[in-house]
Amino acid sequence: MKHDLTRRQFLSTSALITAGWAAHSSSAGPALAAAEAPAGFKTKLHKALIVSRPTEDGLKKLKDAGFDGVEGGIIEPKEAEKCRAVAEQLGMRVHSVLRGWAEFNSLDKSKVDQSYATTEAALSSSSLWCR
Repeated sequence: MKHDLTRRQFLSTSALITAGWAAHSSSAGPALAAAEAPAGFKTKLHKALIVSRPTEDGLKKLKDAGFDGVEGGIIEPKEAEKCRAVAEQLGMRVHSVLRGWAEFNSLDKSKVDQSYATTEAALSSSSLWCR
């Protein structure tokens, strides 16, 4: 049996199902949420922001605002070590280094080479940022 479901029908049906689920969940109250939580769930969520080049002052402000760490950008190795040391002094963590768009599939060899160099730099700084 084939169903010809349009995009509009799919979206409206999905919205109705979601609204019904939300109404049911809110009327059930916290007891339902507690009952559905997996037993022994021990994961603690941490708050972090993306900060390309964190400074001591910037990290202090984030710590005061309740953040546990940051995701860093691609910076020089010596600067990465300094940033990590400052974060550790504040009880924070640089937990990852972001590496965005890469053009490894470009037909232009210079773009491929540049993407490779940037990725190498990201990996090098991540080993110094994140410990």
